[in-house]
Amino acid sequence: ALSELNKSKEAIEIFDKILENDPEDVNSIIQKGVVLMNLGKNEEALKYFENALSIESTDELAWYNKACILSLFNKTDDALDALTVAVS
Repeated sequence: ALSELNKSKEAIEIFDKILENDPEDVNSIIQKGVVLMNLGKNEEALKYFENALSIESTDELAWYNKACILSLFNKTDDALDALTVAVS
């Protein structure tokens, strides 16, 4: 919600605090990646989605967002593969 209100910095600070206490909180990792993606920090966002997948390899939201980022990098085949995993 903060990100949608143009308060991305505050959203990132909140996720940082959560992840400081629980570095394997997959939902917070993904949501921080989404905020970064919305800021156009796509390479950094991709690292968060990949981190989430290293913790929970079947998380469909992480796979979906990874597919979105890969498509922005024009990695169409990889994006389609990630999207296939997300919906399977």
